[in-house]
Amino acid sequence: MLREHRKGARQSLDRAAKFQPQGKTRLRDCQIIEISDAGVRLQAASGRVTNRFTLLLSGGQRECRVIWRTGNEVGAEFVE
Repeated sequence: MLREHRKGARQSLDRAAKFQPQGKTRLRDCQIIEISDAGVRLQAASGRVTNRFTLLLSGGQRECRVIWRTGNEVGAEFVE
């Protein structure tokens, strides 16, 4: 049986969003799959997700740091 290591419960979503790779000015499309108070799992529509990026949400923006990668999906934690 797998043990859960997440800090908080995640909410499943299927919502389009934008992210801005660190050091870049162009916004890129992504799909938010899950989100919590601590982080996010997203799927990048195109292009590589840098280790740090800004996720633009309807309520503002969040700075993120990638924790894991699988194909075109990434898991990231929110940083201050």
